[in-house]
This record gives sequence, structure tokens and C-alpha cells, in this order.
Amino acid sequence: MENAIQLITAFLGSLGFAMLFHVRREKLLLASLGGLLSWGVYLLMGLALSDDVVRYFVASVVVAIYAETMARVVKCPATVFLVTAAVPLIPGGSLYRTMSAFMDGNFTACSHYGLTTMLLAAAIAVGMLFPHVRIPAIPPGQDHRRLSGEQKNVTPLQPARAAGFPAALVFDFVRFIHVPVDFDLTGSGWSEYY
Repeated sequence: MENAIQLITAFLGSLGFAMLFHVRREKLLLASLGGLLSWGVYLLMGLALSDDVVRYFVASVVVAIYAETMARVVKCPATVFLVTAAVPLIPGGSLYRTMSAFMDGNFTACSHYGLTTMLLAAAIAVGMLFPHVRIPAIPPGQDHRRLSGEQKNVTPLQPARAAGFPAALVFDFVRFIHVPVDFDLTGSGWSEYY
């Protein structure tokens, strides 16, 4: 029952921030489900691990993949889903304990909680970055320049796909899904995608 309450509040918290950021009505549910997903993954990882840093890292990796996938499905910027889905992962409790220990003059506890807060924030940041890192798989005997796309009209994924490397397809899943997202960079047309 406690986990269900936590999941509902994660959903509602993400919904509130999505409304605060003026996310369009048709995308509100998807943005809020990202928050539920992020906290659900955090809770599921708690069954196997006791380390909060690893749990936050895995949850933020899943959130980044979810945001990139939803951005391509509904054709809008991934930030719409990434920011709202990451709201439940914000280490506010740890930051509160840090500041409370500082105000009480307990500098040992303050440094402990402060370090924990920084590690959680780093885990979230690295976890969101992790799906975007492309690890190239260079087959034996192949020229690395050919795989990096230096030839004309060759995308970086084509040589790996031609060589039959499923690892390259896994690592490039998010980065090389080519769905056109039409928005102008002048700032006048952004609101229609939120």
C-alpha cells in the first residue's frame, strides 16, 4: 500500500510540474507517466539493491530512454518528458537533512548528508547522459573512418548494421531513430509542441 501511495504521488507531482511548465493537454498524461515510471523503477531497484546512488542512476537511465522514445513518438522535444519525469527523483529529502544538520551545528552529519546529496545529483545527471553515449563497435579488419561516417552519404549506423553488429543497434537505439521533428529555432513556434 505504501508503494502505491508513493507511485500515485510521483504521478501527481509530475503532473503538477507538467502543468506548471505549460505542457499541452494531450501530452500531460505521457509526461506524468514518466514520473510514475521513474519512481517505479527506483522502488523496483530497491528490492535488489540498498544503495540509493545506483537506484537513482538506473531510474534516470530509464527516464532518459523514456523521454527520447516519447519525443519521437509524439514529435516534440524530449525535454518535455525528461524534466517532468525527473521530478520524483530530485533528492529534496537529502538536501533538507543537509541543511538541517548545518543549522543545528552538526557538521559531521552535514558533510555526510551533503556528500550523499551530491552523489545522488551526480547519479541523476550521469544516468540521463548515459543513453546518449554512443559506444562504437568496430569490427576486426574494418577501417575506423568508415564507421565514423566520414564517407559521404553514410550515417554512423549503416556500417555497423551492414556488419551485423546487434550491440551497435542497441547502443544507437535512442540516438539514430530518424523521425522528423519540425520546430523552428526562432522561438515563435515552440508553444505548439508543448
